[in-house]
Amino acid sequence: MPVLGMHWIIDAADDATDATSCGGAGDCQDGALCLTHDLWEDLSIRIRAFLDGVALAGLIERTAVRAVCWRQDAAAASALASLKAADSARSPKP
Repeated sequence: MPVLGMHWIIDAADDATDATSCGGAGDCQDGALCLTHDLWEDLSIRIRAFLDGVALAGLIERTAVRAVCWRQDAAAASALASLKAADSARSPKP
């Protein structure tokens, strides 16, 4: 089974891992490369390589990540329950 690197998931969610201000286009400064373009492009490459080395399965196994998931799930369930209660309070009773 292939390992799914986190960069694929981040890309699929349209989250940026590109550190350049031009999105890698190279037109950062009035249509030309800015002075630090190559520096930011190299950083973007390193970020992507780092995220490629982080597997979703390994991330999910981390205790701290699981704690955040549980907290966020509980908050989402609470918010949904509040919305349902507010909706039922506004609905006319037969």
